Amino acid sequence: MDMPAIVTQMAILVILMVAGFVCAKLKLTGPAFNKAVSPVVMNVLLVATILSSVMGTELTLSFPEIMTIIGFMTIMICLCGVIGVITPKLFRINGGDAGLVTMMVMFMNSVFVAFPVIQSIYGREGIFYASMSNIPFNALLYTYGLAKVRGGVNGWQDARKILSPPLVATVIAIVIFLTELQVPEFIARSCSTLGSATIPMSMLVVGTSLGGVALKEMVRDWKIYIVSAARLLVCPVLVWAVMRLFVTDIMTLHILVILASAPVAMIASILTIQYDRNEALASKSVFISTLLSSVTMPFMIWLLLM
Repeated sequence: MDMPAIVTQMAILVILMVAGFVCAKLKLTGPAFNKAVSPVVMNVLLVATILSSVMGTELTLSFPEIMTIIGFMTIMICLCGVIGVITPKLFRINGGDAGLVTMMVMFMNSVFVAFPVIQSIYGREGIFYASMSNIPFNALLYTYGLAKVRGGVNGWQDARKILSPPLVATVIAIVIFLTELQVPEFIARSCSTLGSATIPMSMLVVGTSLGGVALKEMVRDWKIYIVSAARLLVCPVLVWAVMRLFVTDIMTLHILVILASAPVAMIASILTIQYDRNEALASKSVFISTLLSSVTMPFMIWLLLM
């Protein structure tokens, strides 16, 4: 990785995020904008980005190699889960908040933060690698993650949520890649055009979210700083320390660490509202960790280059 190029890409992402923040402050965007645009980003633009990542690619990966990458992604999320379990015990966070803290530390905002960073650095190849995290992410989120938030799972109803559009797109992309299926040019170009909107729209959504929260409300709850430190600093350091022992491909290792360094997943706020848990803690943690990630993620990338 070329550090000046990475600094430039991160600066672009921050500027796009600031644009969303300014739009929110000027009342050009707001909660209604995010509510309408977020599903489009996740279910349309990201799907197009994932599919486009294998169209016309020069990658050469076998099925065992793909399964190995998925295995690495699973280990990465589980390592974050270990930190998630230890964190509430270490800081004596009890009751329903303990499970929520575990979930927030374990699951990262890959779609709106990590994927754009990876795409800006590694392009389509990086997105194809990163998209494989959707498989263990969804499987673990809607089983273990839900159980930690609400104290149990709801069988088939929760299992169906695992099959999100990005996960389905990942499976389709793997099939296209392995079978070397020739996708018609107009479909490939359509996916590429749609996918090119993923980064700016994702950053506008994140910036709009940041612009809708009063900073004064954030400073009093110490738990959000514990969650942010665990998610943004401890998780990527642990992932780097462990995964570097057996991941030989540098790009794969970097993608794992970048994913692990992303802020708290936005789904945390949605789940706390849905299951009547501590929505204030979840929303504040998403906000603060996202804000701090604009500094910590470039720092982690810089450490990778040392």
